Amino acid sequence: MAKKKKERIVAVFVEGATEIELYKSIVNYAHKAMGVFNGVSIEYRNIAGIGNYKKDATKEFLKIQRDNPDKDIHVFLCIDTDVFEISKKPPIDKVAIKEKLREIGAKKVVYIEANRSIEDWLLCDYSGVLGFLNLPVNTKRVHTAGLEELRRLFRLKNKTYIKGKKVDGLITSLNIALIISSNCSELKPLCNSIGFKCFQICKTNQDSKEKE
Repeated sequence: MAKKKKERIVAVFVEGATEIELYKSIVNYAHKAMGVFNGVSIEYRNIAGIGNYKKDATKEFLKIQRDNPDKDIHVFLCIDTDVFEISKKPPIDKVAIKEKLREIGAKKVVYIEANRSIEDWLLCDYSGVLGFLNLPVNTKRVHTAGLEELRRLFRLKNKTYIKGKKVDGLITSLNIALIISSNCSELKPLCNSIGFKCFQICKTNQDSKEKE
């Protein structure tokens, strides 16, 4: 008799509340686009800053593992790349964290790296951000870096954008399909683990229909 395949949990570890809301929206959008719920459980954990990944990623994984001893756990570590570019000393040892999680039982460990920052992902829908802030549609982008630009746009409305803090209404104002398709290669490992099909979700790679 064939061995029964283990159920799977996908654990998404993020740096802040904004990312949790974004990833939940991405997954919810993908489920609706697929038209089915495939039964894969998803756990979201706010690690509250990249510096906390060293200790808290292991701690949060062990909690999930304790509650689900008979399930395979795929861990996705969602991080920004800007801190690695501007700091002489990396804030975390990515390899060591990955190896530790595999050592204590993670079936798969994958980094999802937002080029520069998650704010750059949000600004893939620049017009959506402008609409959320009630700024003119012809407002020009000034900063290349997403974090600085988002802060500038908020200041134009006498508001403050604090990285990692939830901004009520921002994520729901954005075109999630556009954000997914703009970051398809980074999100593809997550989609694969959950069971989403690229050609049904973002349609950026129609050829993937034959490859999936």
